[in-house]
Amino acid sequence: MKDLGRKVVSVDLQLTADGWRIDFDQLEKTLATQNIKAMIFCSPHNPVGRVWTREELERLFAITSHHDVTVVSDEIHGDLEVSGPKFTSALQVAEGPARSRLVVLNAPSKTFNLAALLNSHIIIPDEKLRTAYDDFIKQLHPVDTSLLGQVAGEAAYRHGGAWLDKVLQVVRYNYQQLLTGLKQSAPKATVADLQGTYLAYVDIGAYVAPAKIKSFVEDVCGLAVDYGAWFSPKTATYIRLNLATDPKLVAEAIQRLTEHLAQPQL
Repeated sequence: MKDLGRKVVSVDLQLTADGWRIDFDQLEKTLATQNIKAMIFCSPHNPVGRVWTREELERLFAITSHHDVTVVSDEIHGDLEVSGPKFTSALQVAEGPARSRLVVLNAPSKTFNLAALLNSHIIIPDEKLRTAYDDFIKQLHPVDTSLLGQVAGEAAYRHGGAWLDKVLQVVRYNYQQLLTGLKQSAPKATVADLQGTYLAYVDIGAYVAPAKIKSFVEDVCGLAVDYGAWFSPKTATYIRLNLATDPKLVAEAIQRLTEHLAQPQL
């Protein structure tokens, strides 16, 4: 974005007693004062795992429409419902001016583990905006689409329902493993409510100082994770764990993490 001469402005989520929430007041203020033209919106949210409710989406689009802002809704984790509210696409909510300024991104890659097959989707309901996108993208010489990716994506959507159900069972089991393990051995660690995605966001700041997070996880625990500092400086004590894997691997990761969190690290 910066290479295209765009200024990036962030509106951080709020961590409340009820979990992560959109800061609508700050969003309204930012759109009113920062000359924002487009907003990238993650739904479900990665890394905090929120599945936004219809009411939240309606409020979001009321604000963006008022300020003539185009919304790019990244919905790549939309099929991965773990708990809480059902996923609602922006396409089901945005109407009128909001729909004319909507771009939805999706793909079967997260749902069916088909990354690198070049089968993502860009859905632009408004014909004028879609034409503008097509004219712009031609200048970038995009990589050709993959026939294999198209066939694999169609096959997954048509016949992969039972497979996805089992994947979600594994994710839910691993999430409960994580909650139980931390509660028993590292009760001051907190885990974001996992409503969607297969990624657990864990705050270990009660045990490890921000500057020591990386060395603790890699050198002491011998784990490979994603770090909260990559997503926001405000979540520098968080780590993101992938739960879409063998429960034995998750159990081992939990054991390594809790064993060392029980020892003073700060």
